[in-house]
Amino acid sequence: MAQLTLSEKSALATNGEFMARVFQGLYSKANFWKLQPAPTDLADQKRINYSVTVLTRGGGVDLASVARFWLANYNADPPVLDGNSQPTDSAILDTAALDTVYDTLAGVVAGDDLLPII
Repeated sequence: MAQLTLSEKSALATNGEFMARVFQGLYSKANFWKLQPAPTDLADQKRINYSVTVLTRGGGVDLASVARFWLANYNADPPVLDGNSQPTDSAILDTAALDTVYDTLAGVVAGDDLLPII
């Protein structure tokens, strides 16, 4: 099986259970960053700061938008799916797709890991 097709991604993007699972992944990522020690660079500072936003106000993002953004960045070949033809929890949590979504929402850009904390 190759990567998910656009039709498969579209079906997942409108599935309430899948949207909730991806959003829970975003919360899990935020919880990870909230528990990190003092940041050592600007990228980590942004990730930690955004974790507070996610955990206190939901991140200010739409469930469907987060799910679609995750799907746009999920390129596993073959995709790792569960019995419901959805990406597994590990696929949601442990792929670069969630990192890309989280970093984008946190405002992390290329080179931030080289900059000092402001």
